[in-house]
Amino acid sequence: MQGLRSLFSRRPEAETADEAKRELCVHDKKKPVVIVSIFAVEQEMIDEIIAVTSKRYSKTSRLVFVTDCADFSAFMKRGVVFEYLPSNIVQKLHSDTMPWRTYLQHRWDLLLSKWQPKKILAYGQNIERFIENAPDIEFSK
Repeated sequence: MQGLRSLFSRRPEAETADEAKRELCVHDKKKPVVIVSIFAVEQEMIDEIIAVTSKRYSKTSRLVFVTDCADFSAFMKRGVVFEYLPSNIVQKLHSDTMPWRTYLQHRWDLLLSKWQPKKILAYGQNIERFIENAPDIEFSK
């Protein structure tokens, strides 16, 4: 909690060596980003996917997992970066109020802009199929 307090504190505080190591970093420019999409995959497989891709790519690349799984525990347990897109089930529950294809395409475009990946790996459905399978509505004007 002390680290957060120092981030938002108006007065400068002495920074310890440990606090300097915990510097907030959204994007490490030294390593190229690999986005790993995990859509329509059984939750039991996610931990193995994280382990396999981390072993293969984490030394040379910054991994960013994009998932439709609302249980984030596997990602948090391993301390990996992840982004969430609502699953097809959630989309169907709210299909009458949301233009899902448009939303997901915009969200995907934002993720590509944010992370600027060198490579995209797909487990389960690829992003194109995930967006294509989304329900969509058109709002009348």
